[in-house]
Amino acid sequence: MGKTLKKLLWILYHNYVSFLTMYFIANFKIFSNIASKNPFNYLIGLIIVISIEMPLYILSERLIYKKPSLKGFVDFIYSLLIGIVYFLVFINFIFKKS
Repeated sequence: MGKTLKKLLWILYHNYVSFLTMYFIANFKIFSNIASKNPFNYLIGLIIVISIEMPLYILSERLIYKKPSLKGFVDFIYSLLIGIVYFLVFINFIFKKS
């Protein structure tokens, strides 16, 4: 029970961090030139998302599973997909702002 609760709390915290990061990226207009619809800008955004998710994945491996495991990798893929969804939502937000 304790491990499941710890895992759920970590996923909630992880998603919150991803959400806040995408919010700051959108508000500081780091991608203000995305309106030019340059695919390279999307690649930069996805690299930023992955660079945010990877350290959190490594931390979750150490906190929850104590060693690398398939379950941890599945959590990483799940969190990465959520991060990409946040990224796409905020790209849409920037398009509507400009």
